[in-house]
Amino acid sequence: MSIATNTQSGESGSLADKGISDASIQDGVKYDLPTLLPFVIAVALLAALAMPILKDWYWEYTKPESYYAHAPMIPFICGLMFWYKRDIIARIDKRPDYLALHLSPCFLA
Repeated sequence: MSIATNTQSGESGSLADKGISDASIQDGVKYDLPTLLPFVIAVALLAALAMPILKDWYWEYTKPESYYAHAPMIPFICGLMFWYKRDIIARIDKRPDYLALHLSPCFLA
């Protein structure tokens, strides 16, 4: 299987001719280990840092007569609401809102 590259500039040829295997191609982008390794490490570190608080939250959600027992359902309910409104959300004009950028430091403090 041959995938032509850079067809706009008139160059053609298969990726195999250029030394790129089809196995490392996803939508025309090459993913290699040196590129992905920092992201994998960052996700692993964030997961390790978040684990103690997630364990505390889990205890809070699952203990008997907990005020927060409904909390595990919240992401699914939000997802359901977005799913029902997906047509409306898709029609919204997408443009940057710089007011949110200015207000974000207030929420991070």
